[in-house]
Amino acid sequence: MALTLTLTEHVVGFRAPLPTSWGVLDRRRLFLVELVGSDGVVGRGEAAPLGAYDGVSDDTCRAALTALAAELATIDESEPGHLILDRLTAVTDCAPALSAIDMAMWDRGGRREGRPVSALLASTALEAIAVHKTIGGVSAGDAGATAAEAVAAGFTAFKVKVGLRGDNGAPDLDGDVARVAAVRAAAGPDARIKVDANGAGSVDEAVEALRRLTGRGVAIDAAEEPVSGGDAWPHLRAALNAAKIVLELSIDETADREPGAITRGPDVVELKLARTGGIGPLLVRASLAQIAGVQVALSSTFDGPLGIAAALHAAAALGIERPLGLGTLDALDLSGAPDLAELATRLEPVDGRIMVPTGPGLL
Repeated sequence: MALTLTLTEHVVGFRAPLPTSWGVLDRRRLFLVELVGSDGVVGRGEAAPLGAYDGVSDDTCRAALTALAAELATIDESEPGHLILDRLTAVTDCAPALSAIDMAMWDRGGRREGRPVSALLASTALEAIAVHKTIGGVSAGDAGATAAEAVAAGFTAFKVKVGLRGDNGAPDLDGDVARVAAVRAAAGPDARIKVDANGAGSVDEAVEALRRLTGRGVAIDAAEEPVSGGDAWPHLRAALNAAKIVLELSIDETADREPGAITRGPDVVELKLARTGGIGPLLVRASLAQIAGVQVALSSTFDGPLGIAAALHAAAALGIERPLGLGTLDALDLSGAPDLAELATRLEPVDGRIMVPTGPGLL
């Protein structure tokens, strides 16, 4: 018997616009899939393309999912899962679409076995995942207020967007420093703060920014994608060493375009389900990074509940205990999608941690 895939779409807004160095997020489209076989067990997945960020348009993702549905209709469901995925990757290289099918297959497998996906992935998995609070490139006052609310809710780790530019196109470094300093003041000296520039700066701009952001009154702990491109990373590391600037460096977008760049200077690689093609490919990327001596972190592209749940299961199986960028559901206004809103209530952070779902499948 063949596998049947159905597709629905939701456009959801953000509770407040989220400025970043590459644009302002105010809404996004989520593609939800259901995969069912002859046994009637349904597996759910989600595609979450973000065109302005990852270059995958909604139309491209929709077309890829349509093509994948047609291919699945020709596949015998008794084929091993890895062979099914091999056939699907021959149809399209659209990572968000492939991620949705991969999630649905893991969800279906967990439901058939009556076990959570994390238990299928590893014999021992974490029960909860630490997450950080993400703060966009907003004013210092808004950043401080958001951080204070997060502290009251139990968060001890924060990621703050930086690398924004002024009307003249020059880096707004004063604005970045003021924003992060406001978060530090609200969060206290022991909070962990990471900044994310989304690759907006040159090496010289990044060094100057990180010099100021590691200074008194700000004192960040880590920086994510301060530069873009594999060739820039060794120069950045050398320049920071020369300037005696010590902090943890995470690579993100560059590693997706140039996987080999993880060996050229970063301490941590950020992996995203929507960009790797699903749980299976993410675990492979994580293993290769760990072999290379690079630590692994997981984050979202402001995914919906199914994407967040899938990433939580993967993080639990990998045993990642550092705060991850998976506490992003509260940025979305799901009031127009009550089914998604109900799922999101199961993934709310408590004291800066999200419990890994324990029911069969993803959620």
